[in-house]
Amino acid sequence: MTTDDFNQASLPAPPAAFEDIPVLVRVEIATLTLSARECAQLTAGDVLRTGVRLGQLVSLRTGGVVVARGELCELDGDLALRILETQQGDS
Repeated sequence: MTTDDFNQASLPAPPAAFEDIPVLVRVEIATLTLSARECAQLTAGDVLRTGVRLGQLVSLRTGGVVVARGELCELDGDLALRILETQQGDS
């Protein structure tokens, strides 16, 4: 899926009765593959390289589906996500 395809796709609005139901969303920075041995050997202080560059878009997913993309930023000392693209085509 290209950025143009992503921006032109649209999601239907939920019925009003469902608007306040909590939805689990994930900020997906990277997916890594480690062996079981590497996982078992992880210790405090280890650093995992994500391969994602600062300023590169990361995905916001719900139900495994990308619903938005954005950049990581800082908000009041917390890591945050600034939405730059949505399935509705906002930019």
